[in-house]
Amino acid sequence: METKPCPACFQSIDARAIKCSFCASRQPDAPLMHRNVPGRVLGGVCAALSLQFGWDPVLIRVLLVVSIVGTGALTLWAYALVWFLTPFEVQGKTPATKLVDGLSNLFNKERVPSAPA
Repeated sequence: METKPCPACFQSIDARAIKCSFCASRQPDAPLMHRNVPGRVLGGVCAALSLQFGWDPVLIRVLLVVSIVGTGALTLWAYALVWFLTPFEVQGKTPATKLVDGLSNLFNKERVPSAPA
C-alpha cells in the first residue's frame, strides 16, 4: 500500500485518502466528490459518500436502507438530490448543470430570419 504524509499532522496515511485518519483534515490533493468511484452500484452516491467520509460503502448503504425505513420517501429524495448535484467525473458537469445548459440552449437559440421568397 502506498502512503503519503499528511500535510497537517505529518502522519503517514494511505495515498488515496481524502481525509487524514489521525487529524481528520481534508487532503489538498483529494479529488472533489464525484460518482465514478470504485464500488459504485446504482447511482454511485453511497460509494462517493463513503469515499468522502472515509467509511465503508456497505455501512453507508445500510444507513441508507435504515433511513429509508425510518423516514419513508424523504431519504430517497435526499439521495436523488445528492445524485442530481454530484458530477459523474471529477471535472464533469452535474446533471443539474446539464439540465440548465440544455434548457438555456433550447430557449436561447437565435432565430435566423427566413429568406424572402
